[in-house]
Order: sequence, then structure tokens, then C-alpha cells
Amino acid sequence: GSATLWHMSTIQRHFLGWDQPFLPVVANWLQEHHLQQTIGEKNNLLVLVSGQEVARRLQGILVGNAAKEGRATVLPPIETTSQCLGRFMGKGEIVADSMTALVATASVLRSMPHEIVESILGTKRPEIDDTTAWLTIAKQVCSQLLQLSGGGISPNCSTWPEQARDMLTDGAKKRFSALHEIQQQVQSTLLEDGLHLLETKCLKLLDETQQIDVENVQHLILVGTSDLSEMVTKTIDRLCELGVSIESLIRAPETESIAFDAH
Repeated sequence: GSATLWHMSTIQRHFLGWDQPFLPVVANWLQEHHLQQTIGEKNNLLVLVSGQEVARRLQGILVGNAAKEGRATVLPPIETTSQCLGRFMGKGEIVADSMTALVATASVLRSMPHEIVESILGTKRPEIDDTTAWLTIAKQVCSQLLQLSGGGISPNCSTWPEQARDMLTDGAKKRFSALHEIQQQVQSTLLEDGLHLLETKCLKLLDETQQIDVENVQHLILVGTSDLSEMVTKTIDRLCELGVSIESLIRAPETESIAFDAH
């Protein structure tokens, strides 16, 4: 649709071919197009890569190239997708680690009325002091909530498009409603200790009514990020709308462009 076309024109794609090692080619491209700035210039560039190892290798190549040419270079931040999401999530708010969130979820599940969580637990509720059973169920709940947020989706069905809501069976509606209730209670439990739930923080990035502080980032470069989660692509689209210029470096020749989407 028109939205896709609009994003196509917003994210500039560069096909860097596949006949040479990708990261050295990326380093040269970055040097040529973005890194001619002088020392001390405020860096308004952010480079997004698929993992920590790629970030390390790219940094090494950029530093090595600069040393070979006998010049200083100011490296831009090179981040993974989770670091990048963290950057835009708001400062000073501590996100609970996965173990803390798991324990909070188990304790919330245990204290909730059975009729609310029956769709999750089934008819047989574990004994109140069977910690292992509650943690096992909590692990499944956390994994489902994480899967939803990875797709940029809230368990609150009322926020879904009508077409998606119409496909839900009554059982599924009950289950999502329970997941939403659990998530809200876990968040308020964690807030008592000044902690935030990662999933609700992520989803806030997609909420049009919430401000995103893009700091001084004016350019975002995607480096070979061909399997981004829906959550990340939606966040990138939001950054686009906020005026961040976005370029995508693709490890393939232009002749293969039909195989790649807008990101």
C-alpha cells in the first residue's frame, strides 16, 4: 500500500554487492559518506548491526583503516538492536532483568483469582507452595509476552486491528485478557521497587502519544540487518517519522533488490 511506498522512499537502500567481504566494504562506505568529520565534532550518527561480534569487528576495521592512513577517527556508536531500543526507551528508568521478571510473574500468578488465570492454568491449579510448578508456568507466560512484544503487539486485544480481533475464538480472547492482566500486575509489582518491565517499555516506543527522545541522532545506518523483529522495524519507522534519516546497507548486488523489503 501507500504506507509501504512511503517507507521505501524514506529508507534509502544501498546494495554493496556480495563479491567482497561485507564489513570492510561497509567500513569504506561509512568512511566515504559519513566519517569525514573532525575530532570533537558532535556525533549525530548511529550504526545498527545484527550482533555484538559484528559491532566489534566493524569497530576494529574502522580503527585499523584510520591507523593505516595515519589519521584520527571518531567512531560512531555501533549498536545491536536491543542496545538501540534501550537507547530510545527513556533515561533513568531501570528495566528488570529476566530472572526478576520471572519471579515477579510467578508470584503474581500465584496470588491471582483462579477464574482470571484459568485459561492459562487449566482446571488443575498447582499447590500454593509448589514453587517449581509456578515458575514453570511463569516461564511460559513470560515467553508468550516476549513473543508478542517482539512483534510490537500488546496482549490487550482492544488495541489490535478489527480483522485480527475477529479471528479470535472465545478461549483465545480469555487467554489474551489473562496475559494482559498478568502483565499489568507484574509491571505494578516491579514499580514498587522502581523497576520497569522490558515489554511494556518496548511497546511505549510505538505509542504515538508518547514522546521519543532521539537525542542528537540524525542518521541511522542499518548494516546487513536482514532479520529484524517487527518491534524493531516499527521503531525504525517511528524514527523515520520523527525526521531521522535512515540508510540500509545490503550485502547483495542491486540486481537482487526484489528479494529485500523496505528495511
